[in-house]
Amino acid sequence: MTEETKAPEAEERTIVEELSELGRQLGAAFKAAWESEERQKLQQEIREGLAALGDQLEEAVQTARESEALQELRADLQKAVETARQSEPAQDIREGLLKGLRQINRELSKLVASWEKSAAAAESSEEEATTPEA
Repeated sequence: MTEETKAPEAEERTIVEELSELGRQLGAAFKAAWESEERQKLQQEIREGLAALGDQLEEAVQTARESEALQELRADLQKAVETARQSEPAQDIREGLLKGLRQINRELSKLVASWEKSAAAAESSEEEATTPEA
């Protein structure tokens, strides 16, 4: 029975040892891959590529800021906005709106005066009808 008891323990130690060895092997493989020349070259290429991209973007932004064409476009847009504010069409619209509002007010005034005249005439008719004749 001693052999039967030792067999599972030996088997367990073998599994534990194998798992431990697997861990060491994976660690060594990861370390080797991390320290490999290929990975270091790739990392360096990525760094250089990102640095170049950053330089190009910075240059493009600086060029756009300093661009005469862009400055002229801004100035033209500002002039166009100012001109639109003071343009004849805008003034014509304002005058047309005022003219229309004045006309509406005149017509409403006439309508109110007509209603008041009708109401006064109706009251006058009622007073004459209720006044006894002598």
